[in-house]
Amino acid sequence: MSGDMGGTSFDIGFVVDGEPSYALRPDVEGFGCNLPMLAIRALGAGGGSIAEVVDGVLRVGPQSAGALPGPACFGLGGKRATVTDANLVLGWLDPEYFLGGSKKLDREKAMAAIEQDVATPLGISVSEAAWLIKETVEADVGRELGALRKDMGPHPDPLLVVYGGAGPLHSCAIAQASGISTLVVTPFSAVFSAYSSSLMDVGHLYYRRLDLPLHEGADLSPVDQAVGELRRRAEADMRGEGFAADSVGWELELIVRSDAGEEAKIAAPIDFHHSPAGRRAVQEKAAALLGLDGNPALTLCTLGLFGKAPVAHYLPREVPATSAPLDAAWRGQRQVSLHRRGPAVGVDVYDRELLGNGHQVAGPVIVESRQTTMVIPEGWSLKVDRYDNALIERMQ
Repeated sequence: MSGDMGGTSFDIGFVVDGEPSYALRPDVEGFGCNLPMLAIRALGAGGGSIAEVVDGVLRVGPQSAGALPGPACFGLGGKRATVTDANLVLGWLDPEYFLGGSKKLDREKAMAAIEQDVATPLGISVSEAAWLIKETVEADVGRELGALRKDMGPHPDPLLVVYGGAGPLHSCAIAQASGISTLVVTPFSAVFSAYSSSLMDVGHLYYRRLDLPLHEGADLSPVDQAVGELRRRAEADMRGEGFAADSVGWELELIVRSDAGEEAKIAAPIDFHHSPAGRRAVQEKAAALLGLDGNPALTLCTLGLFGKAPVAHYLPREVPATSAPLDAAWRGQRQVSLHRRGPAVGVDVYDRELLGNGHQVAGPVIVESRQTTMVIPEGWSLKVDRYDNALIERMQ
């Protein structure tokens, strides 16, 4: 599973057995589409999400202060209380080390905004209001993440990949709310979308409607005709982008429908229909995805041809085990509110850049980098692996 929390939204999705979550009938801004897309749930919960009291109840998002004017603590004219303001008031963020110290945050403006928008309307302290903002956004996202887990099928403990600048601040609490116990924060988490684009090959996908029966003995000769026509289009497009035909790899995407009208998308070799074993494999995979037993009646309603040409990728490299003591990464302590009520307490802060392969810390602890801040609460631990990822796990 993946969770991306930036300034405006928290986007979640999943990958199962190498296949990302897809919506076959996606909704785009309220309009139904007939083109399959990655199924990404975008929640109005980011660092800039505005907190306000409506009819006596706190609501966080979906409205956002954006980057300009941004949260009140940015000092760019924003007056509304946001999630980032709450994190600053609670002590999770260092006002002197935001973006590695390139931007200073104004704690007084954050407190004033939270007092005006949340604390005074609810009749509670600023600190309690800030905690309530944090608690609300984490509960909202945790509930949605728990619902997404059900769409994955029988995967009892998925790995949650956390990214976005604000994601690691809230990831453990969100994971706890959704019953997830293992997380990973890569060294590129704050720019994960840009980093991931460096791992992609160049590809194009072409669709053709077929509506063919998919059973043993069915005539699938129209598949060859469709593949041939689509392949000629694809080779022309790829040639225009500088790729020779022999450098392009091919795969089919099949959208298969049951008699009840349920549909599933599956990947298949380009020549699956040329052998009984290939047809049977597609039928069995489609039946399993559709939750059907036996030899159900299926229809190959849409065929997609995916052409992909490889390009050079950034390759993560293993780093040797560190010989530096853990104390070398210690930055000191910061006063942090660990509970909704009660005084702030001193929490150890570590420099992420100085944590190496083999270093491990147990919560409550804060791990800061120039791009993000990781909050590791009590009952959780963080360990750096040989690829410089931060593995965060719930302790038994």
